[in-house]
Amino acid sequence: MKDKLEKTGHKKGYYMRRGFLKGLALGFALLTVAAIPIGISYKISVAKLDEPKTVKHLEETKKQQEEESLPEASIEE
Repeated sequence: MKDKLEKTGHKKGYYMRRGFLKGLALGFALLTVAAIPIGISYKISVAKLDEPKTVKHLEETKKQQEEESLPEASIEE
C-alpha cells in the first residue's frame, strides 16, 4: 500500500473516501431497485380501491347513454 501511496501521491484518506462513495452509490442503487416492486404494488392497491367507483360510474354512464338513445314512442290515435 505504501508503494501505491508514494507512486500516486494520494493519501490514505483519499482511498477511504473513494471506497465509501462507491459503497454509498451501490447502496443507493440497491435501494432504488428494491423500491420498484413496492411502487408497483402500491399503484395496484390504489387501483383496486378505486375500481368500485369506476365500475359504478361506467354503469351510470352506460344507463344514461341507453336512455338517450331510446327512440320516443309515437302515440297513435
